[in-house]
Amino acid sequence: MMRGRNFDMYQVGYISKRVKKEINEFSKQEQRAIEEAIEELCVNPRPLSRKYEQLWCCSEIKKIKVGRIRVFYQIDEKNSQIWIGKLDNRDSHTYKTDPKSWFQRTA
Repeated sequence: MMRGRNFDMYQVGYISKRVKKEINEFSKQEQRAIEEAIEELCVNPRPLSRKYEQLWCCSEIKKIKVGRIRVFYQIDEKNSQIWIGKLDNRDSHTYKTDPKSWFQRTA
């Protein structure tokens, strides 16, 4: 497991190094917007202002919108932990893979 950042209520971690690479693929402005959204998740893991939803095919996976970017994550209520599993631009290929595969814990 990767170590995450600790903000107010929930701690955020990334499932794998792949997620960090995904963040780096976005522009600096988009990275700042993603960081702001993740900070918001730390306080409220279900922010309506970010159009929070659970995936219809996999209710344990949640998503928020950051412009055209989608942040997919899981909430571990027991441990006050949020695991970021995927960041992607919203387009036709975003939902073609099995979302559970995004949350397989690797280094």
